[in-house]
Amino acid sequence: MDQKQKDHASTIEQVLHHFKTDKKFGLSSDEANRRIKKWGFNQLSSKKKNQLILQVFHQFKDPIILILLCAMLITLLLKNIENTFAIFLVIALNTFLGFFQQWKASKSIEALSNYLAQSSIVIRDGLRQTLLSKEITLGDLIYLEAGQKVPADARLVETVNFTVDQSILTGESFPVEKEAIQKYPEDTLVNHQNNKVFAGTIVSTGRALAVITSIGDNTQIGMMSLELQEIDETPSPLQLRLKVFSRYLTFGIIGLISFIFIVGLLRGFEPFNLFLVSVSLIVSAIPEGLPLAVTLCLSSGIHIMAKHKAIVKRLSAVETFSACDVICSDKTGTMTSQQMTVNAIFVGSSYFEVTGHGYDPSGEVVGEVNLKKFGMIAAYTHECQIKFEHAKYTCVGDPTEGALVTLSKKIPTVEKIDGITFDIPFESERRWMAVTVDSQKEKAVYIKGATLSILNKCETALNEKGQVEKIQKDKIEEAEKTFAKKGYRVLALAYLDVDEPMQANLIDQSRSFTFAGLVAIFDPPRKEVYEAIKHCKEAKIDVKMITGDFPMTAEAIGEKIGLNEGKLKVVTGEDLEKASLLNRARMIQETNIFARVLPKHKVMIVSGLQEDGKVVAMTGDGVNDAASLKKADIGVAMGSGSDVAKEAASLVILDDNFSTIVEAIKQGRIIYENLQKMILYLITTAISGVGVLLMTTLLGWPLPLLPLQLLWINFVTDGTSTIPLALDKPSGQVLHKPPHEKNAPFISRLMVMKMILIGGYMSCGTIYLFYEYYYRLGLGIEKAQTIAFTTLALFQIWNVLCSRSIYETALVSIRKLKLKRVPLFSNRLLASLMGIAFILQIMAVEVPVVANFLKTVDLNLYEWIEVLSVSLSIFVISDLFKIGYAYRNKNG
Repeated sequence: MDQKQKDHASTIEQVLHHFKTDKKFGLSSDEANRRIKKWGFNQLSSKKKNQLILQVFHQFKDPIILILLCAMLITLLLKNIENTFAIFLVIALNTFLGFFQQWKASKSIEALSNYLAQSSIVIRDGLRQTLLSKEITLGDLIYLEAGQKVPADARLVETVNFTVDQSILTGESFPVEKEAIQKYPEDTLVNHQNNKVFAGTIVSTGRALAVITSIGDNTQIGMMSLELQEIDETPSPLQLRLKVFSRYLTFGIIGLISFIFIVGLLRGFEPFNLFLVSVSLIVSAIPEGLPLAVTLCLSSGIHIMAKHKAIVKRLSAVETFSACDVICSDKTGTMTSQQMTVNAIFVGSSYFEVTGHGYDPSGEVVGEVNLKKFGMIAAYTHECQIKFEHAKYTCVGDPTEGALVTLSKKIPTVEKIDGITFDIPFESERRWMAVTVDSQKEKAVYIKGATLSILNKCETALNEKGQVEKIQKDKIEEAEKTFAKKGYRVLALAYLDVDEPMQANLIDQSRSFTFAGLVAIFDPPRKEVYEAIKHCKEAKIDVKMITGDFPMTAEAIGEKIGLNEGKLKVVTGEDLEKASLLNRARMIQETNIFARVLPKHKVMIVSGLQEDGKVVAMTGDGVNDAASLKKADIGVAMGSGSDVAKEAASLVILDDNFSTIVEAIKQGRIIYENLQKMILYLITTAISGVGVLLMTTLLGWPLPLLPLQLLWINFVTDGTSTIPLALDKPSGQVLHKPPHEKNAPFISRLMVMKMILIGGYMSCGTIYLFYEYYYRLGLGIEKAQTIAFTTLALFQIWNVLCSRSIYETALVSIRKLKLKRVPLFSNRLLASLMGIAFILQIMAVEVPVVANFLKTVDLNLYEWIEVLSVSLSIFVISDLFKIGYAYRNKNG
């Protein structure tokens, strides 16, 4: 049995014959068990999980970790236990952070299984039985009715008024009419195969009998599961930059150590001392606090975004938003409310607006019009229920009928009646349905359906005053076209007064109905979407809407939310598939609205944008979005969406508010700016430490700083000082700037210049005081090392203030150069933590227990004043550099 056969292109008899199934008897239990043994259970397979130990070892591929391991090994061989333990803590912290990210690896496959029905009604041995859905197999006959979830892909055998909600799979807003008898060409797309039902979709109305044709991984949802396993998450721009940075840092450290070893050996230095210098260089060059600082910066962004009801599942996604220049958004449930709403009606020869949103009954029909009959038809030609639960109105059943019921509640003349019987269900050939009203208040037949089908049954029409007059079909047809052009789904209402209930065949034959009016139904955009897209345009971010809905509907929504600015108005998934690679790339770049799109097309669009160098955010809420959410640089799921989408996404918006994405982009840009500040600060620190060690080694001097003292600076002093930078406020209007380019260097040329200048100046200041106290004053190596240690530590504490802005000064502002000053202590946390860092440094010198551990000696008042004077000069040097850069920019 071939599960991939084109059963939509076969007749019912051919499909039943292929699967050896009897239409009335179904499969025998013995045969079903044999097939289960051969084909397996109807469940999704998942990728074998990596063992935890392998994930831990994976972390040691990082060059920085390998260098630190070498340093730890050297200190262990030298029996320097303090340094060995300190470096071990650094490695353990970095390894844990990396392992934690991998341990959260995708749960998307597991979540997909939740979208398969838990139990199903199956015909076996000629009996109707309820079985676990995983126990159904190929060829089983299943019975489906309203509200049930489809357990596997199946070919329809019989249908009665049968519609299915496929939005979770295809993104279509409206329930899809399904019928058994029709067959389709072999190349028909999945969302057009209306003689089939698919696993995970939900029956909206009617009932059906179907034969199972695909189970487990061979269903549409199963193939999406396999596709999801094969998609690798795109590394974030930050991850790529840190990887490049690690590579350069590794080569630089190896080069430096090699150079010092060669020079040292040529000068006759002891190998032991050269090893000690090497460890010091490694400790000084590697910004050990960087992983912790980056995590802190991203975590602070997560905390702020959580306040805006956005939950970040992957830390790197926060920073990635800063580079985001395209948002690809699903339409249904993301840009629209996924609550069908009557926006307008046509009665007599006039159009009337209907206010309100979704299934909430608050609202009214605007204008003077008699809607008594019209409202009664809307109120009673349905089989759905409107419920109010958890402070929200929802529809159980066909959402289109839900919109009509809601409309009827906005019409005060609608009366409560009984005696309703459903005589003729909706069928695709007839394209209308009818109910009979047999009560004391009224005896009539109400019908609703497609406009042309209803018009063929009418000879009169109601005018705006509720009076019966001759029907003007041309005006009604024109109104129907007007609504259709705006993307509305149009239904016609009509009635026939009777003395006694009519038989179904007489209702079908009658051409004496009175036309009551047209209803224009729409899945409206969310209220906040227009403003959110406006903000995206200001931030130079393109927004593309991707939907499984019809082009006309998609275009209408696009116009309402301001998306119809592309060179091509609407492109379908079929257009993309048929286009050449060059034309497809052009379509993807130039189009803002994509319609009739399948899951594979969504991945195609995201991939096409990424190939063009774009950083792509993909929003969605359905099973059909999972693969593209994972493929995108940032996957954004709606809180009310499927578990599958949430697991595949890196950001979940709890309030389903599209504007929260804009807030995420804003926060991402703030974080990017703060990350640059921290990198600037930490690399400047590394340069200053390396500069001190390199110059003193080349001069043949003793070590001015011990490895443990360097670790103290990198972890205690720097670690405390970098916290304020991670939480600093943004400079300027971050949303009025374009996103930085994906491949733009994280460290700009200006930053490199400042790092070298400031790092070099700190090195020189530290070496100067070391020389003064060791060689000129002859106060011994411990005193000189303590002076150098304290000077470099204080340099770096003050340098935090200089690093708060790459362009703005710390001491002065100059209007002519448009140079603003960042107030020194405008950030209270900054002032507090700098104070703590300063106190810790005093303790490192003056508290005996700490001093003995770090091998320092106490300093007198004069020595403290001299150290403070030299270190505070960093403000002057930093501001002079920024003034010079501003002057150069002004004068070209």
